[in-house]
Amino acid sequence: MNYLIDNCIVFNPELKMISSKKNPDISIPLTTTATRLLEELVRKPNETLTRSYLLKAVWEDNGYASSDASLNNNISLLRKNFFTVSETEIALKTIPKTGFQLHALVEPFENQANDDNHNEAIQLDEQRNTLDKNPSSILFRSLLLVSVIILISIAVLLVIHQKNVILFKEVNSVFVGKVGMCDAFNLSSTKVDLGIILQTYPVLKEKCENQSGIIYYDFSDLTKDRTKNLFVALCYQSENYGYQKCENIKSYSLQ
Repeated sequence: MNYLIDNCIVFNPELKMISSKKNPDISIPLTTTATRLLEELVRKPNETLTRSYLLKAVWEDNGYASSDASLNNNISLLRKNFFTVSETEIALKTIPKTGFQLHALVEPFENQANDDNHNEAIQLDEQRNTLDKNPSSILFRSLLLVSVIILISIAVLLVIHQKNVILFKEVNSVFVGKVGMCDAFNLSSTKVDLGIILQTYPVLKEKCENQSGIIYYDFSDLTKDRTKNLFVALCYQSENYGYQKCENIKSYSLQ
């Protein structure tokens, strides 16, 4: 609920703001503490509220440490904001050794513009709720979400496939035989018998017993123009196309 103070200041606790009734464009935001303090004062206008009551209601009941200094500062802030908004003095009195009193006429205030905005907000919420409960709307959004997920999945698979396909695209390879369900290729010009590879790395036979794939190896000779390469890898083939993954069995280079 909004409050009208002395027919010139509108206090909106929800928005934590005071404004001029005559010119609503003139408004000042309040801190949370100042808002709570002013709420206590407007609820009991022309009554003296003790310091102990205000410290407990505004600070301690909300989990904050209270002090007379904080109370005095917020009272001063309210007086300053009242004058800024209305250019007239609102009687926020200090009762010596007791507390404070808002000596003013305080009335409930309903702003037609605010009510209209509130009603519009309610209508928008009702429209959103109607759309949310509409089976056709839910089905459309569900299908849209599924379509997006499918498109993203296809894009990821294409990227993975492209990377796997070009892995050995520019390398000259020579088919040297089969190992179980795997084909073996020599990537270098140096002729190395496949049996030597299998004897050195018997794990290749185990891996190719129940899984199709391609074995790549490179045992290049050391020359003046290149390093000595030792490379053995096993790439598992996908059921559809490309590779599922490539496993590095051994690799190093010697200068």
